[in-house]
Amino acid sequence: MTGKSSLLSLVFTDLQDSTRIKARLGDHRAGVLIARYQERVRELARQLGGREVDAAGDGFFLTFDVPSAAVSFALRLQQILHAETELPLVRVGVHLGEVTEQPAPTGSTKPTLVEGLAVDLAARIQALAMPGQVLMSSPVCEAARQRLKGQALEGEICWRSYGGYWLKGVSAPVEIVEAGLEGISPLRAPPSTEKAKRVRGPGFRWSLASAALLASLALLALWHFSPSPPLAPIRSIAVLPLENISREPGEEYFADGMTEALIEGVAKLGSLSVISRTSVMNYKGARGPLPVIAEELGVDAVLEGTVMRVGDRVRITVQLIDARSDLHLWSESYDRELRDILVLQSEVAEEVAQRAHVVLSGAERARLARAGPVDPDAHAAYLKGRFFFAKETPQGRHKAVEHFERAVELDPEYAQAWAALADAYT
Repeated sequence: MTGKSSLLSLVFTDLQDSTRIKARLGDHRAGVLIARYQERVRELARQLGGREVDAAGDGFFLTFDVPSAAVSFALRLQQILHAETELPLVRVGVHLGEVTEQPAPTGSTKPTLVEGLAVDLAARIQALAMPGQVLMSSPVCEAARQRLKGQALEGEICWRSYGGYWLKGVSAPVEIVEAGLEGISPLRAPPSTEKAKRVRGPGFRWSLASAALLASLALLALWHFSPSPPLAPIRSIAVLPLENISREPGEEYFADGMTEALIEGVAKLGSLSVISRTSVMNYKGARGPLPVIAEELGVDAVLEGTVMRVGDRVRITVQLIDARSDLHLWSESYDRELRDILVLQSEVAEEVAQRAHVVLSGAERARLARAGPVDPDAHAAYLKGRFFFAKETPQGRHKAVEHFERAVELDPEYAQAWAALADAYT
């Protein structure tokens, strides 16, 4: 079975001395504590958009779309465990890497299989951590550090690099970084173990610098003597149905509505051809390889992602992939208030146009800039209307009219809702 290739942030957790806890407290009380720990992990991961891949009693394997969410999860978990002193400490390892995702075989307790060398590396980093410590590879730190600046945690986040470690099964040393909080985190270099030996002295930095220099020279030579042709321009794109990761079936209308809004937004940009909603919705929930889906739809690129609504906020993560080469061109995560949803949609559309090298006219740029705040309840009614209108049934059209009328009643200036109401009537 062919899986889907994804660039994900991988998180492994492990409780400190869980066997000793059971011996000290007895099976029942230890079981209650571990169950409470599991509840905290699952709730926090859900809030931050994490997905549980596997759980083995006292350990979890989670994935996040972006490094900042993964690191935020790890630090907030350490805060929770520090505050609830009865709970044991946990070791956390985070790595950013390319993995293969595919549905688990029938009968498996896991919904999805996530495989690849990056998974093993994340597990090695977790095993290196001390109790209460969050360790990560340097790419995670580089991606998350700026994003997490000013986060509402117990104090400023401390970032400390401990240089290179030779991790078992990995062919080159990995720079290990700790993200921590004063008074909670160890904030000291983890000791070497049989499976992770620290590179001593300045040799690591020099070897990395030398390797980087040699690699740059080699790439320069390759470019000079055998230049590769640039990517062909993107002329067509499919916006695949956004995955609803709120896990609430009642929120499907929101995910479908956001998908349709992105399709409409991108379709109005320049000369880019966009596949219709009717065609792409056939791929809702599909886990096949993107190049295959793109070939079936006859497009050069694919925009895919996830959406989660929590209260009056929405979080959307999207990535643009050149389906001809399976190359990730761009990815971004947005966390906004619902009232700014139209601005968010315009930002995504403009970014897609830029990455696809679409030249926007002055009128198109002005239209994108006009996007402003909207009443959240009006927008929810509008999306519900689009959801029912797409069913293409008399009952669905009747429900659509009700929701569109509700949207314009709540926000008389909502132009899209007025236009949708006119379509529903005609």
